Amino acid sequence: MLKTFSSFIFAALLSQGFFLGANGEATKKFAPGMYKIVNPESLTWVRGLPGPGQHGPWMSPITMAWDMSSIYQTWEVSAFEEGYKIQNSGSKMFAFSRSHEVDNLVLGFSDGFTKWYIEPTGGSEYRIHYPNRDLVWTVNYDDNFPDTVSLKPFEGGEDQIFRFDKL
Repeated sequence: MLKTFSSFIFAALLSQGFFLGANGEATKKFAPGMYKIVNPESLTWVRGLPGPGQHGPWMSPITMAWDMSSIYQTWEVSAFEEGYKIQNSGSKMFAFSRSHEVDNLVLGFSDGFTKWYIEPTGGSEYRIHYPNRDLVWTVNYDDNFPDTVSLKPFEGGEDQIFRFDKL
């Protein structure tokens, strides 16, 4: 009787989407580790350069780079609560957002971090999601300056998709 009741409850929860990710596919846990983070559309790497000067705290925009040639393009993803912290290996700064506003830049920050959700979008690609808001990392293309990353509502565009290449 208990087994039948448990099966019924599980089926009911599954039918209501309690075990599904935001995009409807089964949620899979992202494995913490060292990664290079790539935007597959532009084939650019997420980069976190150090702040200016010798004394912190430092804050600088996270940018995109064309070649993987630097420790500033290597990221440590570690579990934190139900999400993740994302820290640059070279600058030691964390991916950070000052607020949960649309178009807010994603920054590298030496004295704090933002908890992020890393959610599958299909295959080996993910979106990096600000918790409890419909805001994800989005590449901002700029012909005159390095491309930056900001928070925008998820629209499923290629500029909002990232691949994590394990090192």
